[in-house]
Amino acid sequence: MDVRAPALSYPPGSHLAKFAECKVCDAHPLARSVPRSLLILCFPWFTVPCEEGQALQRYGLLWRSCLSIRSRLRRGFTLIEVMTATVILIILMALAVGVLSGAGKARMNNAVFDVAALISAAQMRAVSSGVPHYILIHWPPERGSGSSYLRVHLLERPDEPGPGGVTLTPAWWDTLNLNQPRGPAQAIGFQPASAAVATDALARGTVGLGVGTGADRRDVAFLDLNSERVRGLLRRPFNTISLSTAAQADPVDLPSGDLMVGCNFCVNPGGDEPYGVLRFNADGTMQVMTNRDNASTGAAIAFAPNTTDEQSVTPRLLVVSAPAGATVVY
Repeated sequence: MDVRAPALSYPPGSHLAKFAECKVCDAHPLARSVPRSLLILCFPWFTVPCEEGQALQRYGLLWRSCLSIRSRLRRGFTLIEVMTATVILIILMALAVGVLSGAGKARMNNAVFDVAALISAAQMRAVSSGVPHYILIHWPPERGSGSSYLRVHLLERPDEPGPGGVTLTPAWWDTLNLNQPRGPAQAIGFQPASAAVATDALARGTVGLGVGTGADRRDVAFLDLNSERVRGLLRRPFNTISLSTAAQADPVDLPSGDLMVGCNFCVNPGGDEPYGVLRFNADGTMQVMTNRDNASTGAAIAFAPNTTDEQSVTPRLLVVSAPAGATVVY
């Protein structure tokens, strides 16, 4: 094989120059078929100082490997190789489908445990500070920003009258105006008798659930508490908690984007922003502040995956007993 190589010059005294001028390498069989200048051009990163023809031997191994690969590519692949590659691709596709199909269930689990963690934080903060803390959960409408997702707020508020000195009756809690510049913290603000203006409740934490885009934006869904799929989850002593709601999904056994169907203590006075409020006292007890007649013994919310292929997945039921304040996830 006659391989012509370009004429190359190397710095005097360099290992490349020594390799090009090595007399020992001239006796190597590879030197008669492959010029060393071509080997240096093809494999410069493997060049080493030439000592007794070792560099040429190393290049010979690389060159023969290169020729072997080129010959193999021309020859094609065996049936065993094709079948092995196909099996690997099938396994990777199956793994990808499994991960994607469980996305709704993962979002449901994340949502319920995030809410449970914030509830536990509210209870511990109320006990340690001696000031009541509130959990306010709501799903605001899309007010210009195009963003709508479930929000859960942890708010600290002392036992003071509401804005304007109003008395905090059950009717007051059931008719909050959450469409305020500063949101729920302003809606449940307080105004001591000695103060001229109301003060916002102190925001101690917020969790946003269901953040997404497109058709699958509402990543969090709810299951109607009237569904047998939910009622079968409740165990003693929490089975005294009411699982009736002010709204009902149609059909009742499929996930819904309406918070009202999956929350027994939520209200929706304005018709476009359902919400619910829980209070944690300094002694560790809990009171349901909204829809008290229905949820006097405790609060319950049922979460479910929102994806079509996961509608049969077992939902998650979050309950908080009253007045004990015990939180359980089924």
